[in-house]
Amino acid sequence: MVAVAERRRTYQNRQGPTPRGQQGEPEEAKDVSHAERVRSFVLGHSTQPVLDASANNGAGWNGLTIVKLNKRHLARQRILTGAKRSAASDTFDTLRARMIKALRDNGWSRVAITSPTKGCGKTFTAANLAMSCARQTGLRSVLFDMDFRNPKLAGVLGVRPPGPFGEYLYDIEPPEAHLLRVEDNLAVALNDRAMAEPSDLLADDRTEATIAKMQEALTPDVVMFDMPPMLQFEDVRTFLPRVDAVLVVSGGKTTKAEEIREVERLLDGKVPLLGVVLNMAEGVSGKKGVY
Repeated sequence: MVAVAERRRTYQNRQGPTPRGQQGEPEEAKDVSHAERVRSFVLGHSTQPVLDASANNGAGWNGLTIVKLNKRHLARQRILTGAKRSAASDTFDTLRARMIKALRDNGWSRVAITSPTKGCGKTFTAANLAMSCARQTGLRSVLFDMDFRNPKLAGVLGVRPPGPFGEYLYDIEPPEAHLLRVEDNLAVALNDRAMAEPSDLLADDRTEATIAKMQEALTPDVVMFDMPPMLQFEDVRTFLPRVDAVLVVSGGKTTKAEEIREVERLLDGKVPLLGVVLNMAEGVSGKKGVY
């Protein structure tokens, strides 16, 4: 607790004192102000970070800031909103149905989404799977960007993260201060700061406690984690004790059969493999990313 308190003081000190007039602000007005500040920041209308850790504390799902996604941006990123039915959206809906059935049959809720190597389109798949989940009535979902080596989910969705993701995972901020509702039943936790060595963060007990606290507060049916490539880093293996199952994305033109077998070997006896998704989409490789 001392370490957490010290982190909180250090973090707040970097932001300077509380602006005059906010100390005596009514709670309702404070919540509205915070929501507007978050929305303005993540949509790029403001450059002032949003770091009020007490705003909407304990408000649960309805306390999350709602951010409307830009449909044109999503279309450019090949993220399917379901506005028009297509073979691609049907494919993701089928994948979602099979995933949800497996989770419910086994009493699971946490799924890591990874790939053998870079350039397989795992973030593309994670985002489209999450949007498919959002299309199912009565299914509440959360998608985390846990690829600290090369975080890309915020750019794919066209949304700006409200603050440093590590501060949230270290239990310094409540879910309402960082997670954003981008659909009625879909929330995302975004990151825009790469870390060279995130293993300590992923292995820290506070990360597990934060995720558990989020689940208790928001009661999602499924929590998905967009993770780094499994064969390139230890991150996924470090995080395996914190998930119920793993979904592997295979690049249709890049992944080799022996790479899939190696992933299966690394998962054997540790965490169930939900399946291997063959991604044949073009233009979603990670060539522009840096690991």
